[in-house]
Amino acid sequence: MVDQHELLKIEHLARKYSEVNIPLYLSYPTSNFWENLVDEEMFVNTHRNYCAPFIYFHFPYCEKACYYCMCYKSVASDPRHNDVYITYLEKEFLNTLGRLGHDALNQVRHIHWGGGTPTYLTCDQIEKIHQKIFGKIKLVDHRAASKSIEAYPDEKILTNEKLKLLFDLGFNEISLGIQDFDERIQKTINRNCGRENVFRIVSNAKALGFRVHVDLCYGLPFQGQNELEKTIREVLRMDPDRVALFTYAHYPNIFPLQRKIPSSSIPNSFIRVLLAMLAEEMFSDHGFRKVGYDHYVKANDPLCKAAEKKQVIRDFMGYSVHEKREFMGFGNAAISYLGDGFYHNIQSLKKYYKAVDDNRIPLEKNLSHMLTREDRIRNKVIQKSILSDFNVHKEDIAKEFAISFDDHFRFELKDLIQLENDGLVDMRDPHMIRVTRAGEYFVRHIAHVFDNYYNRRESLN
Repeated sequence: MVDQHELLKIEHLARKYSEVNIPLYLSYPTSNFWENLVDEEMFVNTHRNYCAPFIYFHFPYCEKACYYCMCYKSVASDPRHNDVYITYLEKEFLNTLGRLGHDALNQVRHIHWGGGTPTYLTCDQIEKIHQKIFGKIKLVDHRAASKSIEAYPDEKILTNEKLKLLFDLGFNEISLGIQDFDERIQKTINRNCGRENVFRIVSNAKALGFRVHVDLCYGLPFQGQNELEKTIREVLRMDPDRVALFTYAHYPNIFPLQRKIPSSSIPNSFIRVLLAMLAEEMFSDHGFRKVGYDHYVKANDPLCKAAEKKQVIRDFMGYSVHEKREFMGFGNAAISYLGDGFYHNIQSLKKYYKAVDDNRIPLEKNLSHMLTREDRIRNKVIQKSILSDFNVHKEDIAKEFAISFDDHFRFELKDLIQLENDGLVDMRDPHMIRVTRAGEYFVRHIAHVFDNYYNRRESLN
């Protein structure tokens, strides 16, 4: 709990450093600045026989659309829509594998199914995908490999039979999107996840042997401290292995379904900070360790052990135990990060199907990005140092990239003086920029100072 003086200070900072319009920084640069042209031959020539350790499969279909969601999805009232999609997914996979070389998938450590709602697939469809695709993927170590899947926690969709099938096929991690249990909030964002329903799913998944991850969201419409506290108490009773507490980003001009959410119902910046503080207090009191600014894990979680050694980094999956987690994505709208390049598959299902029919790798030609040297420097500062470690060791950056840190970031260091005056960073040590405890709740704002695409500053190369 915080006293009145501290509340007023938090309110002042929240007004001044609102993160409502600050990117989530799942990548640097953020995807709205990916404008490079890429053709299929360039992609193949660059990545032929390249070994991707992480494979992502995108399944776009959902039974209904959640209004808050920013993922690439399509609504289908009949799961048979997935039959067509699966056919094209297999064809894309085999064509890409043939073009890149079959060694491209012989050192895989992690397979992830996302969406959309991957568990909207029927048991027969799941078995079909596994039979036709997964036999061609070679896991480095079956005991240590991770096979994870995202799930909407509804027993009508995620049946016990389906859970058992997934586990028998080797899936060992399941991520349940709860967001919030409050009925008014769920109705506003068009979801329906009953507590007891979710309890049974979690219990059954843990009994089978799954590591259970839970996704929550703060800053949702009509959400206050009371609503979030009740939800977290229920989640703690479930005893998940990991919790991701994402902030809701309200961009109705970009995501039309969000226009169904009353803008006035969205908590302001001050309430958002209080929600984040409440969550951290509750999870910490129950033995969870905070990783980065929005993940909570148990002490035996590999992510916790990596965080203690400063070996985690922010990426599209939240936080990774790899300094540079590269991945290859399959399916419409899937993203790949290979070498120093981001690649985005075609989003439109119609255009995606046409590209696959033409035996092309279905890349959006003007939605890729090859990292420049400057990008790599700032990626390290933003994704690793600030958003993961909460510390920037200037000499480490200077040594790795052969720069003078203070000269290279002379504009940024001037901007940080005001943040230091407000207690968000500590720069008394000339060799380090440290994010303070207060600064952790505004850390994306601190990272934003170093974003050269939004700020378009001159840089020394």
